[in-house]
Amino acid sequence: MLLDLQDNVAEADGLRLDVPISTAYRAASGVSSRGFEMEVSGELMPDWNVQGGFTYHHSEDKDGAKVSTTQPEQILRQATTYRLPGALNRMTVGGNVSWQSKIHYDTTLGFGSNAIDAHFEQKAYTLVGLMTAYDFSRNLRGNLNLNNLTDRKYFSGMGSYGSAFYGEPRNIMASLKYDF
Repeated sequence: MLLDLQDNVAEADGLRLDVPISTAYRAASGVSSRGFEMEVSGELMPDWNVQGGFTYHHSEDKDGAKVSTTQPEQILRQATTYRLPGALNRMTVGGNVSWQSKIHYDTTLGFGSNAIDAHFEQKAYTLVGLMTAYDFSRNLRGNLNLNNLTDRKYFSGMGSYGSAFYGEPRNIMASLKYDF
């Protein structure tokens, strides 16, 4: 596990709605960050591949308050593909799962006596995807991906200028690849 000590880390200090709209930042001193990342991939059996990874990152200031709250502390990703046997061996099927821990953003909305404190939070969530690929020839491969299978509504990012961004809804992506 890595441990990193930092000074003057930019940390959002609330949204100011005076002219122009801007985000105020403060210099956080004595920030300590620790974390690790690991990834594994391989072939479990002929034609069956798996990949997986986990990331952990925690940052806090000298008083023990968490910083970088708009970034997940934990992320887990898993994926697998399998090339079908026999007469169906031109087809590959697979799936993936990704999970992340909650994120949040605290800000001040308004200015002066009209200012209010606000808390925006994205709870932990999981996304699931499916895929299939077909080899039409040695050179031509078609892919079909179904992303966010359960049509989970989630924020993919938050905190930039007091905003939040929705993640992509359920969608299908098709592609063809030709190798020369």
